[in-house]
Amino acid sequence: MKTHLIILAVMTSIGTSIGTVGLGCGSVSRSDNEAIVDAAAQNTSDAAVADAASALADAAVNLEAPKDNDSAASPAQEHVFAKVGDGFSFTGRVSAPLGDLSDFVGVTHKSIGEISVEMVCQLNGQVDAMAFAFLSQGSQLTHKVACGQIEAIKLVDQRSVFDISLIDVTEQTLLSFTLTVKTIN
Repeated sequence: MKTHLIILAVMTSIGTSIGTVGLGCGSVSRSDNEAIVDAAAQNTSDAAVADAASALADAAVNLEAPKDNDSAASPAQEHVFAKVGDGFSFTGRVSAPLGDLSDFVGVTHKSIGEISVEMVCQLNGQVDAMAFAFLSQGSQLTHKVACGQIEAIKLVDQRSVFDISLIDVTEQTLLSFTLTVKTIN
């Protein structure tokens, strides 16, 4: 018996294997070591191929963050700092070009002068340092914080808003992040 075995590894765009599917076809000569490969080919069904294709389609859909209807005027989270040492973390997901394009997080204070900001990110499941959180104070964009970095930022307005967005994205992309903000003086 002469058999080819084509192994189709179905990968999500976040780099994890959903599974492998073997397809028997064609003809080549084989050695005794290929008997195991032939057995796998004979046990493969059309249902397995359909399941793998369905899993790949599901993975593409999972790269779309659900819309949450937040905005700069109505952030997903608003935190009021009362004293030095206060802090919070916000975990979110944004995607582009489809899905929730931005998450907004507001901070308000009465007398806090400086905050520490850290953003930890995964882009399509991979740690990536090319995404940013943008901080607006009043109507001015004053800072951008890169993933994986900690920035000290002087607050000049009593209310500031972080805008976490993907920019210049042509392929469907998902950014998962945790923004941690603490007052330092």
